[in-house]
Amino acid sequence: MNILRSVNPGRVVWPVLAVLAVALATVIVMSPRATAQSSSVEWETYDVAIDIREDGSFSVVEDQVVRFDGYFSRGFAEIPLDRVDTIDNIAIVIDGVPARFVDPGVYTEVPGTFTYQTRGSILDIDYAFEPTSFGEERHIELAYDVFGGLRVYDEQDPPN
Repeated sequence: MNILRSVNPGRVVWPVLAVLAVALATVIVMSPRATAQSSSVEWETYDVAIDIREDGSFSVVEDQVVRFDGYFSRGFAEIPLDRVDTIDNIAIVIDGVPARFVDPGVYTEVPGTFTYQTRGSILDIDYAFEPTSFGEERHIELAYDVFGGLRVYDEQDPPN
C-alpha cells in the first residue's frame, strides 16, 4: 500500500515549506555577512605626530577619532619592538580624560583604564572605555617615547 495516496498532498507540502522557510531565515540571520554589517569600526581620523629629540629618542602621539557602529568597550594597539631598544612613558587619553594604568595581572577592562605588556617582540597595549552604541565616537590619544629606534649614519655622504 502506498502511504502517500492516503495523505492529502496539500497537507504535506505546506508544513514542509514552513520548516524550510524558518530554516532559511535562520541561516540568513546567522550568516557572517549579516553579523558583520551589524557592528563595525571606522577611523574618522588617525594622525601621528613624531617629535625627534637631540639624543635620538623620539615621542609618538597617535591621535584617533573612532566611530563605532555597535557595542564596543575596549581597544588595543600592538607595537613591534624588533627595531627599537625600548618604549617607555606610555599614556592613553580617552575623550580628553587620562586613562589610569593597571598592572596586567589584575587588569579587568574597567572603563578609563589601560595596561600593557611585552609578548615576544610585540608591545601589547589594551585599554577600556565606556560602552558605545551605534554611531558613537571615541577620541583616543596614545602617546609613548621610543629609545633606540632612530638610526643615524654620519659616515655616509651626505649623512643619512
